[in-house]
Amino acid sequence: MSLSLPPRYYDKKFLHFLRHPHDFLYYDTVANRRHPNLFHFHVLWRDVIVVQHPEAIRQILVDNHRNYKKSEAFEVIEPLLGKGLLTNEGEFWKKQRRLIQPAFHKGRLEEVVRISAECTQELINTQLKNKIEPFDFAREMVALTIEIVTKTLFGANVSKDVEAIWEGMNFVNRAGIMRIRNPFQPPFWVPTPSNYKVHKTIKTINNVMFEVIANRRKAVTPVNDDLLQMLLDVEDADTGERMSDKQISDEVKTLFVAGHETTVNGLTWAVYEICRNAEIYTKLKAEITDILQGRTPTFLDLPQLKYVTCIINETLRLYPPAYAVPRQAINDDVILGYKVPANMNIVVNILALHRHPDHWDAPLTFRPERFEDIDLKGDRKHLYIPFGAGPRICIGNNFALMEMSIILVMLFQQLDFRLKDTSKVEENLYITLKPSRAVMVEVVH
Repeated sequence: MSLSLPPRYYDKKFLHFLRHPHDFLYYDTVANRRHPNLFHFHVLWRDVIVVQHPEAIRQILVDNHRNYKKSEAFEVIEPLLGKGLLTNEGEFWKKQRRLIQPAFHKGRLEEVVRISAECTQELINTQLKNKIEPFDFAREMVALTIEIVTKTLFGANVSKDVEAIWEGMNFVNRAGIMRIRNPFQPPFWVPTPSNYKVHKTIKTINNVMFEVIANRRKAVTPVNDDLLQMLLDVEDADTGERMSDKQISDEVKTLFVAGHETTVNGLTWAVYEICRNAEIYTKLKAEITDILQGRTPTFLDLPQLKYVTCIINETLRLYPPAYAVPRQAINDDVILGYKVPANMNIVVNILALHRHPDHWDAPLTFRPERFEDIDLKGDRKHLYIPFGAGPRICIGNNFALMEMSIILVMLFQQLDFRLKDTSKVEENLYITLKPSRAVMVEVVH
C-alpha cells in the first residue's frame, strides 16, 4: 500500500491564508485541533506540510537534518543579511559556524554578563530612574540590546544609528512576512515604495557594519579579543586568503540583527506578563532581593536565580521569537507514517508545539512554575525548542539567555513597573513573534 500525504486542511481561499495565518500555526485553531500532529495545505501551486509533533520535528531538525535544507522563505531574508550563518547552507555554512563558535564559548559569556550589567545600569541611571511619562518598553530595549551586542561581539558603539535601525527592522519584519506569504510580490529590483524602504534599511545597516569594520582595520594595534577581530584575522588554511569586508559584514549583520531582535521581543513579552500577574511580580522581586542582597548580579549568580530562569523559559515557550522554522525536503522521506515528497515545503511549527495540550498543562496560561521541576530529557527533549534544534540550533542561545536574565534582574531589582494598558496584547506573526501594539509601561515612583 502506497503512503499518502498528511491529512489536508481545506482552507477557504488563498486570501484566508494571507489574512489569517494563525489558522495554520496556532494550536487552538480548527486545523490544529483536527490534525494535532501534522497536516498539509495547498496555496496556489504550493503544498506545505505543517509539523508540530516532537518526534517529527526531531526527525527533520536532528536525525535526518541533511535531507532538509532551508526553504525559499530565506530568500526574503538574504537581501538584508547577506550570506551569513542564518541564510547559508552546505560546506561554507559549516566552515563559518566552526569559525564563529568560539565567540560564544562559556569563558566569553562572562564578558557578556559584565557588559550587559554595565549597559543596563547606565540605562537605569540616565533614562529610566527619573522617567515620569509612560514609555514603549521595546523601544528602550532596542537601544540597550544593540549596545550590548555591538560592545560584546564587535567592540563598537552604534548608538547614533539605533532609531533608524529600529524603524527599518520593524518595516522589514512586516514587508518580509508578506513576501513569504504572498508570492505575487514584485522582485526587489522593481522601484516600488515598499522596495525603496527595504533598500534604504539595507543601506543603513550596511553602512553601520562597514563603518565598524573600517574603524577596526584602521586601528594601529587592535586590542579587542572579540568576534570581529577573529573574523578579520582568520586565514584560509589552503590559500592563506582572508575574508573580504563583504563576508565579514554578512556575518556581523546576521549576529547583530539576530542578537537584538529576538531578545527585545522576549524581554517585552516577559515584562508584559510579569506586570499582569501580581503573584509572579512579588515572587520575582523576592528572589532577586534574597539572592543578591542589593549587589549587581554576576555570572556566578545566574544559576541561583532559578525563578528568573523559569520566567524566561516560560516567556520563550508561550512567545517563541522564531515561532516557525521553514524547511524543504531534498529527497523523499516518511514522517509518522506519511510520505514527504522531495521538494516539499515544510513548516516546523514551534508555536503550536509549545502550546500543545497533549504536552503542556493549561498551555495558554503564563505559568513560570511549570519549569521548576520539568523533565525535558529523552523523548521529551524536543517539546521545548525556542532556539531550534540540531546542528543549526541558534549559535547565540546562551548569549541571549544570560543577557535577558541580567536585564530583567537589574530592572526589577532597582525599579518598579506597571502597565499603562492592562488589556490583552495579541501576537503579530511577522518574521519574528512581535506584540500587536506597543507595550507601554510606567516607572512607579
